[in-house]
Amino acid sequence: NEARCRAGRGGGIDATGSVMVTLTNGVFVGASSPCCNLAFEGGGIYADHASVTSLGGNTTIMENQATGRGGGVFLANGSIFSAAGGTTVGYSALAGAGNSATFGGGIYALTSTLRFEGRIVNNTAAVSGAGIYASASALTLTGATVGESAGPYGRNVLTTTGIASGAGMYLTNKTQALVSNTVIASNTWTSAGGTHLGGGAYVDGGSVLTLTNSRIERHSTPGTGTGRGAGIYINGGWVLLDGSQVLSNTAHDNGGGVRVLSGKLSARNTRFANNETSIGEGGAIAIGSGAGADLAGSRFENNTAAGDGGAIGVLGGGLAVGGGIFDRNSAARGGAIYQDGAARSWISNTLVYSNATSAGFGAGIRNDGGAMTLTQATLANNTGGAGLSPGLAQTYVYNSIIWGNATTASGAITAAACNIDQSK
Repeated sequence: NEARCRAGRGGGIDATGSVMVTLTNGVFVGASSPCCNLAFEGGGIYADHASVTSLGGNTTIMENQATGRGGGVFLANGSIFSAAGGTTVGYSALAGAGNSATFGGGIYALTSTLRFEGRIVNNTAAVSGAGIYASASALTLTGATVGESAGPYGRNVLTTTGIASGAGMYLTNKTQALVSNTVIASNTWTSAGGTHLGGGAYVDGGSVLTLTNSRIERHSTPGTGTGRGAGIYINGGWVLLDGSQVLSNTAHDNGGGVRVLSGKLSARNTRFANNETSIGEGGAIAIGSGAGADLAGSRFENNTAAGDGGAIGVLGGGLAVGGGIFDRNSAARGGAIYQDGAARSWISNTLVYSNATSAGFGAGIRNDGGAMTLTQATLANNTGGAGLSPGLAQTYVYNSIIWGNATTASGAITAAACNIDQSK
């Protein structure tokens, strides 16, 4: 089926104006030979002020194309798409069997509601949101997958050689997304050039993404061009991680796990492990000026930066860490944490041990700029340099232990009280 003109909507299904559509067991939208359903918007399904429900049961929306928005599904004007487990947007058994569009290869939601419990796999978008693109919308993903690591065709893919953002999810214009018990994995780019941002999720425009008991994992930006925030890229949005994991993401430049350019990252009881950068800062997290991160009860292990800040690079803005554990992270400077510029950091009740520096400055923590306060922190058994290296920056240390590190501190601590410090 084809609705090719610029006003062409709903290559497979056009549901406009208080219409209710129910997809029962074993429904296929698309999967036609030799090609597919075609439209300008909503290659498979177009919904405008309508309700679409998938009952699951191996319902599949695949091989649909939109030249504009929403290759699989397009939602607008208060539409609702509710999809139970067993619903798949895309198809991971064959190359090119997913849905495609310029924006929102799998699903495009505009001022609408998405409730999804199935799989979003093997979709492509030229510019952004290969899996999901959402603007001014409300998303609830429960027990879902957005991209998959198993098999060669599970990934959602961006294809442009320009700026390509949000391979898994692109959230903008105050979108609210609640994601629980969900895996966002292995979404990627085909172009080796250009700018690659947010393999798992790109969050901007005042949008809020909350992940609970979920994973962002196995995203990697191409080895050429610019690559930042392989797992998550935050540009004026807010991401909250609760009991979640950010694992094995690699950015070419900075922010292997998360890049906070502006906006805020909050994490509670979250694990950041095996993230890395190829040439830049912040193996797990990179924080820019005008941005902030508030991390409570979280653990950072085996993260690596080719530049500075094996776990966290604070390149401006602010950082608050409470009850954290940093172990076996490594970088040129600041094996666990590196700070520079006009940044401000507060680190309390935190253990920093067995981290490493290759350049000899701050095997645990290096402060090259701004102000940093450590309270009730322990920095122990870090290798290649001092546990704490304050340089010439303002560094305040209270009720802390610095012991068993490779060398004594380089630079003077601005103020200190009630510490156990081997370098004294």
